[in-house]
Amino acid sequence: MEFTSQPEIFSHKFEWKDLTIQGLSRAGTGTCFAIPQLGVCMDLAQGLPFVYHYSHFFITHAHMDHAGGLPYIISQRSLNQMAPGSFYMGAEMRPAMERIIEEWEKLEGFKYPYKFIEVHTDTDYPISNTHFVRPFPTVHRVPSRGYTVFQKRKKLRPEFRGLSQKEIQVLATQGKSVQETLEVPVFSFTGDTKIEFLDVNEDVKKSEVLILECTYLDERKSVESAREWGLIHIKELVPRFTELECQSIWLTHLSRRYKFKEAISLVQTACKALPEELRNKIHLFP
Repeated sequence: MEFTSQPEIFSHKFEWKDLTIQGLSRAGTGTCFAIPQLGVCMDLAQGLPFVYHYSHFFITHAHMDHAGGLPYIISQRSLNQMAPGSFYMGAEMRPAMERIIEEWEKLEGFKYPYKFIEVHTDTDYPISNTHFVRPFPTVHRVPSRGYTVFQKRKKLRPEFRGLSQKEIQVLATQGKSVQETLEVPVFSFTGDTKIEFLDVNEDVKKSEVLILECTYLDERKSVESAREWGLIHIKELVPRFTELECQSIWLTHLSRRYKFKEAISLVQTACKALPEELRNKIHLFP
């Protein structure tokens, strides 16, 4: 597991195949992740300039550091004459969020266009012709859910493998279905949660990239304290890393008590007993 020391920065990005994942996350300060190529954003922090122009905003839960930016993003989109964005949230959030927007409209003397969509776990929400988002249940102090982005990929059916391209083309012209569609979990974002979310989410464990909440890294906060606040301590997480088939795992939502260089050292120490191949998949998001 290799970490490079980086300064505390406003936002950070990394590349995964043909996707860019950009975001920031500090516990209690703000969490927001976005994939520009898909026009999708997960959690809103305080409402950040690099996500205004996206089309799909998925909110994990109603805490201010994850959802407080919703009115500001709606306002900025309207100010810039952009089409209403789609804001996806749990049914428990929608009435209160609508009241908040209504009060801002009264204060500002302006009617805002927006679209709120209630989400349900194990229901698919299309974001493009090839990608969709499926919520999964998480366990926090308030109702919450995480989100997985799936990509639809075409693959030759097993019974036709080994045939020449010409033979496959002949079958296709005869009306044979020579391909099958696979739903590949490309990116998962947990939001805030206890470790138990892993017990019911097999797709998350197979996601190519996993943005995984891990707030506490040492004895300054106990496992019990983490659980009381509906969060994950690295001591709980390390024994379960072996369950994850993910190709890239990013720990995020660090407590503000940790400087980044210190956090790197703490994660390396906590993970030192893991196999090297697994350690090399684990990264710390600034």
